Amino acid sequence: MNLYIWRHNKTYHSHSMIDEPCVLNEFYLDALAVVAAPDQETALAMLEARGEGWRVEDLRKLEPTVLSLDKGGVVFTQIRGSFDHLYGQGPFPHYEEGEFCMKVRGFEKISQYQDVDLTMPVRKTETSAGYDLCLAEDVDLEPGASVLAATGLKAYMRPDEYLSIHIRSSMGIKKHLRLLNSVGIVDADYYNNPDNEGHILIALENMGKEAVHLAKGERVAQGIFSQYLVTDDDSESAKEKRSGGFGSTGRQ
Repeated sequence: MNLYIWRHNKTYHSHSMIDEPCVLNEFYLDALAVVAAPDQETALAMLEARGEGWRVEDLRKLEPTVLSLDKGGVVFTQIRGSFDHLYGQGPFPHYEEGEFCMKVRGFEKISQYQDVDLTMPVRKTETSAGYDLCLAEDVDLEPGASVLAATGLKAYMRPDEYLSIHIRSSMGIKKHLRLLNSVGIVDADYYNNPDNEGHILIALENMGKEAVHLAKGERVAQGIFSQYLVTDDDSESAKEKRSGGFGSTGRQ
C-alpha cells in the first residue's frame, strides 16, 4: 500500500520529505489530494468515483510524491481527518485503502466546543469576500467595556496565507462596537498551537453609551483569507517558531 500525495509545487520545501526526518505542520496544507491506494491508477480511480473527476484531470498532469506504507518512512498523525504533523521514521498505522485528505483552507471546531452546536462560517453571497464569524456564547458589554469573545473555531490555511478579522458593518454602525486591535490577523501557524489550539477570539469593545447584548450564534465579524508577500531579503532574518497562542508572536 502506498500514500499518493499530489501538491501544487512538489519542490516547495527545501528538504526531502522521504529521506530526512522532519517536523512540518504545513505539509498537508500544500496538498491537492492525498490517497492511500495500492497504485496510482487505483488512487485516481478512487477520486473519480468520489465525484472528483474534474480534479483527476489536473492531477494526471502532475507527478505525485509516493510514500510506502509498508516500509516506513515519514509518519503522519491524523487529527479529525487532516494531517496535523509528520515526523520521524516508522510504520503507517493510520491509513486504510481509500482514505483521503484534500484540505486547503477552512474552519474547524476546537476540542472544547466539539459537542456544542455552533454556526460555522459561511459567505452569504457569491461575491462576498468574508466568512461570517458567529459567537459561541452570549456576550454582554457595558459602555466602555471590552471582551475576548469566543467563536469556538480555529482556521487552517496554506503557510503563505493569513486570515484577517474585521468587524461587521452592522456591529459598528448600529451597536457601536469595534475591534480593539482594529484588524485581527490569524497566521497559519496559529492553527493547533499548544496554548489554545488556535481558538479564534474576537476582541470587542463597546464604544457606545448603552449596554449591548449579543446572543450566541450572532454574526459579529468577518474573516477574509489572503496571501501575503515577502521582501527580497526576507530569508536573511531568523524566524521564530510559534510557541504559544493569542498574542504570542515575539513574546519573550
